[in-house]
Amino acid sequence: MSASMAMAETCVPLRAEVVRQSVGINTHILYKDGAYRRMEDVISALDYLDIRHIRDSAPRARPDRPLPLAEYIWLNKANVRFNLMLRGGDYDPPNTIGGLEKLEAARPGAIELIEGFNEVHNEPVTYMGKTSLEAALTAQSDTVRLLRAHPTLSHIPILDLTGNDVPEALGDRGDYHNTHVYAQNGHQPGKWMDQDGHWADGKPWAITEFGYATNPQSGWQVIGVDEAGQAKGLLNGILDAVQNGASRIYLYELLDEKPDPKSKSNEMHFGLFTTAIKPKPAAKALRNLLRIIGDPDPAALTFTPQPLDMQLQGEPETLRMLTIQKASGETQILLWNEIAFWDRQHGKSIQNAPVPVRLTLPSGAHARALYDPMQQSDAIYQFSGESALTVDVPDYPVIIEIAR
Repeated sequence: MSASMAMAETCVPLRAEVVRQSVGINTHILYKDGAYRRMEDVISALDYLDIRHIRDSAPRARPDRPLPLAEYIWLNKANVRFNLMLRGGDYDPPNTIGGLEKLEAARPGAIELIEGFNEVHNEPVTYMGKTSLEAALTAQSDTVRLLRAHPTLSHIPILDLTGNDVPEALGDRGDYHNTHVYAQNGHQPGKWMDQDGHWADGKPWAITEFGYATNPQSGWQVIGVDEAGQAKGLLNGILDAVQNGASRIYLYELLDEKPDPKSKSNEMHFGLFTTAIKPKPAAKALRNLLRIIGDPDPAALTFTPQPLDMQLQGEPETLRMLTIQKASGETQILLWNEIAFWDRQHGKSIQNAPVPVRLTLPSGAHARALYDPMQQSDAIYQFSGESALTVDVPDYPVIIEIAR
């Protein structure tokens, strides 16, 4: 669309609290040789973000270790709920299901989702004497069948396994499609998010890994960016996921796992917090976003949002918009310009100028405040009741709050 044309929009807002609660995060609570060794630190980081949905491995016993339940119980006492995934290797369904059963018995409701095997092209599943995609698919289907018949676990929704060449048709592998999204070459996330979420069967879907490493890089097929790029990419990716219909997005990951002073491993730089549990800009920006859109009203998850008509003028083709509403009727319009923020050739950030966009509100509506989650959770500007306004939109979300 030409930037000189006006675009009329009739929007049915999403519930703000549904958007906020769609955000979860990956952890590695059984890794005891790095930043995850202290549950106090994990809970402190989760408290900072106010995120209570985490994805981690299902507890299972091993020959060298009894069933590890203490960490899960500790976190659940702090109101954390789990998406617990099956792990590859020599797979034993009774062992895994037994661990899930014991956790559910100890802390009813702690498990909100059960997920299939993780990236089976990287973590092969050995099952019934085979190590192949076929073995993983068979193990997944057999586990789903056992869970469906289980007296205390049958109510928990199941996510599909992930991996290259997994058949698109979900079939008997679970209730939710499942994908991982990692933007390559420091790209914005929308290019990659838009490729998912369009399964022919129309079943719900989730993104169980999405992130950027704070390990600035150049070249091809790398994803390392600087800390500001991570913050922008994560904010935009959450909104892109919501726009594409994802039920949940788990960011990767909560903490940098181990120190990597020579920056040799991207894997050690995906955290929103450093190994010293210091929040990176991404943690601060995410915290601000979740505070801005949060809705404490008891009806926040059940009220019916009211549609609104708006008009945009001057917007580039790369502009994206999401409208959300709170139970009070307060509406927030999130705008971001999804253009490149990382120069992959030279391995450095691109400083994009904000784009002015003219916004005409529906009859009877007026602007109240402007928020910038990269700066703070409080409003950065208070409007004077304007019904038409020009907003400078950067390459990450700004939020216009309106009321009627």
